[in-house]
Amino acid sequence: MEAVIKIGGEKGVNNISTLKVAKLAKCSEASIFKYFSSKKELLASAFLFIDKKIQEDLTPEIMKTSELSDFINKASDLWSLYFSWMINHPSYTKYYAQYRLDSRFDPKLYEKESDVYVQFAKTIVETNEYYHLFAKVSSKVFWTLALDNTLLFALRICEGKIENNEKNIASVKTIIMSGIISLFNADTTSARKVD
Repeated sequence: MEAVIKIGGEKGVNNISTLKVAKLAKCSEASIFKYFSSKKELLASAFLFIDKKIQEDLTPEIMKTSELSDFINKASDLWSLYFSWMINHPSYTKYYAQYRLDSRFDPKLYEKESDVYVQFAKTIVETNEYYHLFAKVSSKVFWTLALDNTLLFALRICEGKIENNEKNIASVKTIIMSGIISLFNADTTSARKVD
């Protein structure tokens, strides 16, 4: 998986070939097809590998945020965990973003195997204050706002297009959290300020 992610992150998903993966992984191309029926399955597996890696790395920290009762603080802390992970793992972030934008990406991957973001949502909705509101928000709208925009900003930092500093990260957090808060408030002018 690391070879797929490295090539995809550096050269783009469209430039991944099983021959290049085999060469980098120091194995035969035929051995790849012992485990994966197609290149499409290999690429999807690398995507899910990253999801599982995020979950493994962040689950202990996610569990700590479940102790927070305030929705805003819980969502803010969870977002910070995910964003920090993304900018600290640039190859993974680049591959993940490119694959999500690729025509081979199937959103049903989330329904079948990936539960990283389900854990994120579950942790948020367990906060009683906003549970009834969360049920009214389109999950597609929520994930486009929360995941896609977070991923885009993390990608720009990983590519060096946005400087990786506290001020920029705080600005990104404010933008994302303001959007999330506005989804849950009928009157967006009453949105609370995020740290």
